[in-house]
Amino acid sequence: MQNQNVILPAGQLDANGTTLILEANGDLGSVDEVGNILTKVEGLSGFVRLKDLMTVRRGYVDPATKPVYFNAQPAIMVSVEMSDSEDIQQIGKRLQASVAAFEQKQPIGISYTFSTYQETNVTVSINNALSNVAQTFVVVVLVLLIFLGLRASMIIACIVPFTVMFALAGMRFLEIDLQQISIAAVIISLGLLVDNGLVVVEDIQRRIGEGDDPKQAALTAGKQFFTPLGVASITTVSAFVPMLILVGTEGEFAFSLGAVVGVMLLGSWLTAMYILPAMSVWFARTNATKSAGRQGFLVRLYGTVVASSLMFAPLIILLTYGAVVGSMTLFAGVKKEMFPLAERAEYLIYLDMPKGTSINRTKQEALAVEKWLLDKKVNPEVRDTTVFVGDGGPRFYLALNPADANPASAFILVNTNEFAGAVSGAKRAQDYLLENHPAARFKVKRLSMGGGESGIVEIEISGPDAEKLLDMAQKVELGFAQIPGIVQNENDWGNKSLKMVINIAQDKARELGVTSEDISNIMNTFFSGTIYSTYREGTESIPIVVRAGEAFRDSLEDLANLSISAGGRLISLDQIATFQPRLEYSQLRRENQVRTIKIFGKSDLLAANQVVDLLQPTLDGLQLGEDYKLNVGGETENSSKVNNLLLGGMPAALGIMLAALMFQFNSVRRVLLTFMTIPLVVIGAPIALLATDEPLSFFAILGMISLAGIIINNAIVLIDQIDIEWQTLPLKEAVVEASTKRVTPILLTSLTTILGLMPMAINGGALFEPMATLMIGGLAVSSLLTLFFVPGGYFMLFGGFSISRS
Repeated sequence: MQNQNVILPAGQLDANGTTLILEANGDLGSVDEVGNILTKVEGLSGFVRLKDLMTVRRGYVDPATKPVYFNAQPAIMVSVEMSDSEDIQQIGKRLQASVAAFEQKQPIGISYTFSTYQETNVTVSINNALSNVAQTFVVVVLVLLIFLGLRASMIIACIVPFTVMFALAGMRFLEIDLQQISIAAVIISLGLLVDNGLVVVEDIQRRIGEGDDPKQAALTAGKQFFTPLGVASITTVSAFVPMLILVGTEGEFAFSLGAVVGVMLLGSWLTAMYILPAMSVWFARTNATKSAGRQGFLVRLYGTVVASSLMFAPLIILLTYGAVVGSMTLFAGVKKEMFPLAERAEYLIYLDMPKGTSINRTKQEALAVEKWLLDKKVNPEVRDTTVFVGDGGPRFYLALNPADANPASAFILVNTNEFAGAVSGAKRAQDYLLENHPAARFKVKRLSMGGGESGIVEIEISGPDAEKLLDMAQKVELGFAQIPGIVQNENDWGNKSLKMVINIAQDKARELGVTSEDISNIMNTFFSGTIYSTYREGTESIPIVVRAGEAFRDSLEDLANLSISAGGRLISLDQIATFQPRLEYSQLRRENQVRTIKIFGKSDLLAANQVVDLLQPTLDGLQLGEDYKLNVGGETENSSKVNNLLLGGMPAALGIMLAALMFQFNSVRRVLLTFMTIPLVVIGAPIALLATDEPLSFFAILGMISLAGIIINNAIVLIDQIDIEWQTLPLKEAVVEASTKRVTPILLTSLTTILGLMPMAINGGALFEPMATLMIGGLAVSSLLTLFFVPGGYFMLFGGFSISRS
């Protein structure tokens, strides 16, 4: 076959001045020609045709290397990825149209459908986020209406559309797409940007109420707050600097959040300085009552309490920092989580058969599971299923890491009609698999947001001895098994696989004229098949494989009875060889050239840090020795790395804050007092998380950083007002007067931010609910404390006690 099926150059012929290129062609033109090849067989005279010795047929690779099934039907998967410059919603529409056109051209029985369709998920996420924006805006306007009246609230509310337009222009310049993170940044910014407008408009109204001309009141307020609000905006934005320099997947999330908030605050400051004063002149009332008459009972009561509390300023500061320390200890009881599970209407099933399992056996197991999943009586929420056998499928989601190709593994994607069905269906599938498929190891998961899997704990042990590593890994797996709610417990080496070693009697083989190489080639051809030639059909090249029939290669007896041609006669393999089964490692992994085994564990009841705490006694009991190292990775390690990166950006953030504050105050004591307010963000945050059972997630940490900017903003405006009042009043009276003037803007800003975050805290999804909850709890407590902490600190730092004594 090899000698005939060739197309070779045969030289050139000069025929009457024309050069003819010669080609010797023995090309096989059809499958029948393959079967009609003549050959000689030892022991038979003459020639016989190949088809008389074996069956010649055209077929598919058997077994299939990576078969795919959609709803139990054989399928071909096409993965489409959008380029960065495109819009997923527009791409989705074009894909829908293209698929419909393809299907119309195909024969009956061939259908096209989407296994996973990102456009739907993106649209749902954006619509939910935009709904939260609308709800937040309505809440903010209602709060302003209640406390400031129609005209003032409408003037302040105008800052939102102007700022959003400014932000959209900035997002386009920074190449930030409209996605749920950037929309969430708009929600967070709404309370912050209202602060600038509230401070300016409230001060203008107060001055008009005191009898000033509206235009003069607007000019005076604008001049007074131009620098303080500008510096306050800079310090708030600088709190987001660590997010802007964060790298990796987390950096992609954080950059959008920090950059959009920064652009929004810049637009808010410009609007508050140049647009709102003009609108206040045009629309503000000119017959307002005097400020003293407008101050309500609560403001006067607050002024009385502040005046009384100044003499106890050291005690107030001491108690405040005591509350900070106490709140930090409460964080130990808060669940830790980098990113939550994605709220997508789908879940995943990973199937792992024992190492060495054939792909056909793996396919049978996977299709049996798929059949159960498609049973509408049992799983009415399932819309469709996709099964990848021997492969992990395409990476259709950022946090999805497809499994390595392995004949003993399969991956099943289950789409449900709605998100709630994915949650209940995953739990039902987990119970079914444990009870009905004991031969396989399964992992039932939902996708995680972010760059890594949520809740995973990874124990990494490295050292020279493979047996000792595997022994320690099994002890760790036993430790994981004792932890409540464990749904994943495995190592990346897997079980040992069975290998059959054929020990050939070399002397006897030589006597018969065969070698180990001859026997290996015969065995490989018989059981696995050998490519002897290629069948060419147009531009396609199809390998011609010679292999024994399936009925002759499916048992150990077939191995022992394998015929070997030796010395002019046929002998069975067991006449010149013995068979020795042996267990060996199916795979050994190394990191930095050192053998390393990783054990993975996950609980659906406990967070990763809680699992690590319960596993610690098992880890402490391992006798490592000096040549072995142990590392705890997974979500806890990723969280630690991200936190360290955020901390690494803090010096730059603090440096910008320091420069801005020194420009504003030119006073070490005032800058010190401003920085002293930063720890106040800790108070209230853990209480809110514990009360709502929300985790301290990556976005919750970002929320705490943004809280620092809000508190500093309030402190700057209050300190600046005290400085102004001190020019005409004694220190104590100046502190009290400034505090009463600024209490309304500070409380209204905090209230609008808190109530504006409520929609996100209630219905913001698992990604944003922890952040909104933390910000609400932290802001509610820290804003109230700031109203007493800053006046008391100012009074103490600037000699209030010595003045009082004198």
